[in-house]
Amino acid sequence: MSEERKEESEAETQASSQEEHKEWGPLVGAAMGEVLGIVRREGRKQVAHLAQRGRDRIELYQARKDLDSLYRKLGMECVRLVEAGELAHPGLVDGAGRIHRQQAAVAEAEENAPEVEE
Repeated sequence: MSEERKEESEAETQASSQEEHKEWGPLVGAAMGEVLGIVRREGRKQVAHLAQRGRDRIELYQARKDLDSLYRKLGMECVRLVEAGELAHPGLVDGAGRIHRQQAAVAEAEENAPEVEE
């Protein structure tokens, strides 16, 4: 092949390649747009799912916290009733005694370490 023909062939190949890229450009762009749309939709679904899961976990945490608070209040009331002599069940009397001993231990520890904050 002559040098001139090689240059013509290369020019034709380059032009053909450019034409091919022009044809593929809109197709690739549309395909990428579709893929990104799918990724965006799936991402939104996952974010919504995780957000709901987080709200559910917070609700569960709050429910458990409320239950603990109710048990604490009930326990405090039982101790007051035992102290007042209105409840005399042996288990409650023993429990109230343990609570009083623990309160004394906390008070002693607070005296020995006054710098410790709650």
